Amino acid sequence: MKIKTLFFAALGLCLLTACSAMAVRNARSEENLRQRVHEYYFSRSEGNFAKAFEYENMGLEGKVDKSAYNPGRMIKSASIKEIVIDQDVAWVTLDAVYNIPQLSGFSTFKKEFKNDIKDKWVFKNNNWYHIKQAFMGDKEW
Repeated sequence: MKIKTLFFAALGLCLLTACSAMAVRNARSEENLRQRVHEYYFSRSEGNFAKAFEYENMGLEGKVDKSAYNPGRMIKSASIKEIVIDQDVAWVTLDAVYNIPQLSGFSTFKKEFKNDIKDKWVFKNNNWYHIKQAFMGDKEW
């Protein structure tokens, strides 16, 4: 009777471990990253910077306070072109459309600017987080 109980307890522990490992793998999936990238850029395009901050690595590490967060350029929309995942680091290439503020007397210029973005994301604490690049991409926050 004791052997049977020990066997089922060990089996239950193995199943529990396997299920938790599957959850980590699923969180690391391209599908989860794609969802987080979409939510991050949707929040930015809506001007909801408090929500966008939740996807930033700098907030996770306490490098920048939420009240001081400013994502910079106003993005109107972004669509994913390519995702490359290498273990805990991912590079996401996006087609982005920026809103350009109109200056007085310059109404003949375009109000939108299209450009590719190459974002770095890292997998930490069982989720993907955006690495904010400093201007010109030479420094990470």
